[in-house]
Amino acid sequence: MIDWAFAGMVPLVRAASLPRLLWPKDLLTAPSLTVWADRQAYIAAVAVHPSQAASYMRRWQTPQDVDIRTLFLESFFSKGIHVALARVGWELPYSKLVIQYAAEERQAGKSGNSGNRGRGASGSEAVDQTTRIG
Repeated sequence: MIDWAFAGMVPLVRAASLPRLLWPKDLLTAPSLTVWADRQAYIAAVAVHPSQAASYMRRWQTPQDVDIRTLFLESFFSKGIHVALARVGWELPYSKLVIQYAAEERQAGKSGNSGNRGRGASGSEAVDQTTRIG
């Protein structure tokens, strides 16, 4: 059930950001492998829609820095997230690990090894770590 009383106008990029259930567990923790896989499935589902809205969503949701993009935008509306990001210099400590994992994913896909999703590789272990901020 949706309570439309809370509906309102929001910037397109906020509407196109990842659904909250695909955010890291406490918003500033590296996403688990499960969340990473769920995000990929969600993005793949959105990718089949030819609409302009789906195109905007793909543009916002597919970059490797999707977490900082999402949290940066959310920081405009949440003092808690704003303060937490300011404390860490507006950079997530696990962002380099996510980029490394994404590179491994692309490489595994090119070599036909995508069924393993890079599990066991250093990048997958790194993304599965829970790096707590603030």
